[in-house]
Amino acid sequence: MDVDRSTSPEGSNAGLELVEGPAESPPAARDPEPIGRIVGIDLARALAVFGMYFAHVAPRDGGGEGFAAWLMELPHGRSSALFATLAGVSLVLLAGGKRPKTGREGRRVAVKIAVRAVILLVLGSLLTALDTSVAVILAYYGLYFLLALPFMRLRARTLAVLAGVCAIGGSALRLWLQAGHMDWAEPWYERDPLVAWGVDGVLALLLVGFYPAVAWMAYVFAGMAIGRLDLASKANRIRLAVIGPALALIGYCGSWPASKLIQAGADIWGGTPTALLGASPHSGTPFELVGNIGIAVAVIVAAVVLLARFRRLRWLLTPVTAVGAMSLTVYVGHIVVLWFMFDRRELPYESSWTLWGYFVAGAVVFAFVWSRFFKRGPLEYGMAAATGLAGLVERPRTAGEQPKDRIGLPRPWTGVTPNQRRIPLQKRATRTVLNPAEDRYDSMQYRRSGRSGLKLPAISLGLWQNFGRNRPMETQRAILRRAFDLGVTHFDLANNYGPPYGSAEENFGRHFEADFRPFRDELVISSKAGYDMWPGPYGDHGSRKYLIASLDQSLKRMGLDYVDIFYHHRPDPDTPLEETMGALDHIVRSGKALYVGVSNYTSEQVSRAAEILADLGTPLLIDQPRYSMFDRRIERDGLLDALEEVGAGCIVFSPLEQGLLTDRYLKGIPEGSRADTYEWMKNQVDETALARIKGLSAIAADRGQSLAQMALAWALRDERMTSVIIGASSVAQLENNVGALDRPDFDDSELAAIDEFAIG
Repeated sequence: MDVDRSTSPEGSNAGLELVEGPAESPPAARDPEPIGRIVGIDLARALAVFGMYFAHVAPRDGGGEGFAAWLMELPHGRSSALFATLAGVSLVLLAGGKRPKTGREGRRVAVKIAVRAVILLVLGSLLTALDTSVAVILAYYGLYFLLALPFMRLRARTLAVLAGVCAIGGSALRLWLQAGHMDWAEPWYERDPLVAWGVDGVLALLLVGFYPAVAWMAYVFAGMAIGRLDLASKANRIRLAVIGPALALIGYCGSWPASKLIQAGADIWGGTPTALLGASPHSGTPFELVGNIGIAVAVIVAAVVLLARFRRLRWLLTPVTAVGAMSLTVYVGHIVVLWFMFDRRELPYESSWTLWGYFVAGAVVFAFVWSRFFKRGPLEYGMAAATGLAGLVERPRTAGEQPKDRIGLPRPWTGVTPNQRRIPLQKRATRTVLNPAEDRYDSMQYRRSGRSGLKLPAISLGLWQNFGRNRPMETQRAILRRAFDLGVTHFDLANNYGPPYGSAEENFGRHFEADFRPFRDELVISSKAGYDMWPGPYGDHGSRKYLIASLDQSLKRMGLDYVDIFYHHRPDPDTPLEETMGALDHIVRSGKALYVGVSNYTSEQVSRAAEILADLGTPLLIDQPRYSMFDRRIERDGLLDALEEVGAGCIVFSPLEQGLLTDRYLKGIPEGSRADTYEWMKNQVDETALARIKGLSAIAADRGQSLAQMALAWALRDERMTSVIIGASSVAQLENNVGALDRPDFDDSELAAIDEFAIG
């Protein structure tokens, strides 16, 4: 076989899978990144695979001279560099993208990456042992993954600097070592079990091999920097579209004048300046690495932009992107086929366009057919099963540490009367310390509530359905922690959230004591009273007695001295509005709440409530109505105009219409959903509603968003809208919803298209 190790590039799986697949995530949860971004990465990965096939089996000297010769040379070296860059992108996206996961979720990601690294080391060594003419890169990739672990939470700019350090300093060190400065390593080689096995040893993988980590981590760090960016941002895409070609120009065109200017280094590096300043494929020089990074950046941004912008193109290229989605399988498969054909059976080998075409066509057909029946490639399934070990991650209890309540807090007073049904509290577990993300305020948008000085996150977390005693405490805790990492600083509760009543506040109090008390001044915590809470005439509606007593109970359940916002939950026609607003004024003056608001009030009621509060000297901060594409009553009522007039903000609940405005209902009512559980909601999901949902989902897909993301962005389109409240039953669902902020703007045609399916 004529494919020589000194000239043939390789690729690997570049992260194996871009993000967690459906088998490891709830069906309703999508990756927070836009669809076009994921498919675009798969397209770039497929191009890298085809480029590696070209380098291994296509004729290298058939291009003649000039542009044709350059085109024939293009895949060599650049394909493997593109794959290494995509590995960095994949690692960061797996770790949470521009909002890296922390705490237990972060540790799980680290375990997944470490397990994949070990598998790649073993698999790469096995393929190398086949002794084909292909320089296998998988073992190198395993080392790249391990080396990347300490840098997973760094910002894009820092990662870009590290890429530059490796491209310049790392490549220079590698060339210096290869120039006869490895005598010190002989004892290491003798003890290296990989060398004894006949494959690349640890020092080769790290320093002087075909793809040494000391230099090739430049590609990985560059990809990690790309993954940390918001590629849905037009500004970021433009920057990358400029940076990529600029780096390619510097790398490939800058080596010649540099070699003319630097002659003094020839003796130091053991050769001519070309040894350090060339840019030919696999020369390993700083200029080659910089140029290859530029090509990789340009290909990635082009693939992302094209497939995010042109939906039909995504459909046409589905067979190609299927190759990128199972690149580990098609990469390993092509090496095994080469070994079987030309090494095992000793068939005569001659590089040809026909042979390359067979490999490309075979990969496309196999990947496309397989993807019609299975969610992952064959080897990707094995990798996913192996990384299931990450689910076992938990901090062991230290010596002498006593078991505590499930999150380390004694049971607080619940405020639930004896005649209400009690559900046993959760089992016990150990306590870990919250270490929130340092960049948690960088990507979240914060909006001022009316004319007040208080800003709320554009997306707030509501604790209505998923924080009672019917949900695992560890799931609740993971959601709250991740929300804080994402910049969600507002947690919205009410006295009767559960089930049972009071349990959401009770559980939040335990989470607060275990994790969030040191960060109390960074949080906005709200509660409400107005619906039924306890039996008798004093546990409902809007009397002074009920509101003040209810807040006292809420504070005890949550273990707080005060709430930031206290709402009257609904208008009470039987209680004078002056009494209700007087109670809210008293609550502020007593120090039990910093601000007050109302919920479910009409524009007329809001205006009157604000007038009464203003006379008392306590301004109305905010109103919390229901609002979504399927419930636009506040538009007809002129609520936003009324709130603007009195200087109050607006925060809406049910922006996803109890889950209808998500992808879960595209094929009907899913089992276990709210519409399947509640008869009143099931009656709303008829054929007309399903047709509306499908129409809106198609618009969202054209925007590169999930339906839920578009629905949230739509609810926030008016600048007078302070925030939207979301619920979340999983971290993945939370992340997907927060991803709505990646593309908040709508043009007139999109709004008109939405109006055709929305319910006015």
